[in-house]
Amino acid sequence: MSRILAGIALLLLLPACGFQAIYGKSDDTNIEIGTYLASTTVNTRGSGELGNRLKIAVEDRLNPTAAASLYGKAFNLEIRVTAPRTPLGIGRSGAISRYDVTLQSSYVLSDAETREVLDKGVITRRVSFFNADEKFASYAAEQDAIDRGINELGEDYKIRLAAYFAEHYKLSIVAD
Repeated sequence: MSRILAGIALLLLLPACGFQAIYGKSDDTNIEIGTYLASTTVNTRGSGELGNRLKIAVEDRLNPTAAASLYGKAFNLEIRVTAPRTPLGIGRSGAISRYDVTLQSSYVLSDAETREVLDKGVITRRVSFFNADEKFASYAAEQDAIDRGINELGEDYKIRLAAYFAEHYKLSIVAD
C-alpha cells in the first residue's frame, strides 16, 4: 500500500519539476514539442540504403501520426550514417564468432527558410550479432542487429530534437 501511495505522490510531483509530454493537444495557450518535431523534414546524403532506413525510422518517430504541423516545414534535418563492423570475439576454431556494428550518424539541423544551422552533432549506437557458420543465418543476424540499431538511432533523434526544441523555442505561444 505504501508503494502505491509513493507512486501516486511521485506522479503528482512530475508537473512541478517541469515534465512536459512531447505529444498532446495544442490550444491557444500551449504548443507541444511534437508540433516542432512534425515540422522537421528529414533528408539523407550519401548513406545509400542504410540512410533510407534511418530516414524512415526518424520520420516515424518525429511525426508518428503524420499530422500537419502548425509551422509547415520549418526545419531541415540532414543525416548521414555509416555502419562499419569490427570483429568482437574469436571462437575456438579461430573463426570470428561475433561482430560489432557501430552505427554512427552525423546530423545538421537547420532553419528551412534561412538555412541557418541550428544544431549539429553525432549520435552513435553499437549493436552486435553472432556470426553463424551458415551464411544466411549470419546475414539475417546482421540485418536484425542493424534494424535494432536503426530503431534506437531513430529514438535518439526524437529525444535529441525534442530537447533542442524545448530549450530553444517558446512552447507557450501559437504560431501566427
